[in-house]
Amino acid sequence: ADEMLLVVALACVVLAGGFFRCAGRLYEASGDGLSSDDEQLCPARFYLTEHGLSVTVAACSLAATYTSAGMVNGMAETMVTEGLVWSVGTFAWPASLALSGLAVAPRLRRRGCVTVIDPLQDVAGERLGALYALPVLLSMVFWAGSILSSLASTAAVIVGGRRALCAFGSVAVALSYTLFGGLRAVALTDVCQLIVFCVGLLAVLPVCAASPFVRPLLDADGAEAALGSFERSVAHVPYETATGGVAFADLRGEWVDRAFTCLYGQCSHQIVAQRFLAARSPAAARRVGMWASACHLGLGLLCAAFAYVATRTDWALVGGQAA
Repeated sequence: ADEMLLVVALACVVLAGGFFRCAGRLYEASGDGLSSDDEQLCPARFYLTEHGLSVTVAACSLAATYTSAGMVNGMAETMVTEGLVWSVGTFAWPASLALSGLAVAPRLRRRGCVTVIDPLQDVAGERLGALYALPVLLSMVFWAGSILSSLASTAAVIVGGRRALCAFGSVAVALSYTLFGGLRAVALTDVCQLIVFCVGLLAVLPVCAASPFVRPLLDADGAEAALGSFERSVAHVPYETATGGVAFADLRGEWVDRAFTCLYGQCSHQIVAQRFLAARSPAAARRVGMWASACHLGLGLLCAAFAYVATRTDWALVGGQAA
């Protein structure tokens, strides 16, 4: 019951923030003499907040969009099972945000684009532009599905409910403030979620480190184990037991492929371009990318801390205690 109340309270906070921004948006529209229908159809207002997002809000929104429970779980698990070197997203995603902020965002913002497809559509025409939009659309559909699945699984564990019901509730909350508040409401709720996310992780980390199942973190054995894990991740590929311990040099191409996918694949995401294009100026869009990159790198280091605690945990004792 307490867990259910906590989840409902957090959902109410998110909804309140979104609808608060929605009320302000409708008031601004009425002051400008626009009807609600006209305002809904104006992309600069609804979709890009009339280029009014501050650098702080846009950077936090972009970092929160990248950051999710699935990302944290996946990065920490990859560090433990495959090694630090093979957790490519830890450094490739921040580099991608910085690259987007330096090279892509100012140009798109200077051209007054609304979507990341606009430059291609200007060159190739509307039909080919629509064709170029299909991969972006499909990636967004699959990305949204994975996020909702991860969110539903997390909520189901906390409240002990069904995944389908939790997923429906998550969709209802997100759609309600997005349809009425536009990007401003989404950005404001992203900031709230990022704060809760970081505070929660920082609060849980000392508790995990102080667990009786965790060996001392700062002794010589701990440093040697961490160094050994790094060396093993360089010397061997992932899934070492299945491949028989193939040398890293034999599959460096796979590592490069992962790195380039994470580095350049994120630059074409519409959710990234939307935050950049909502900035107040090309220079502000550049700063959004750099600050979001720093935030994401900090969260990656936090994931590394959890992974290190996991390597120092005696999981045999944890399993025996659970049994």
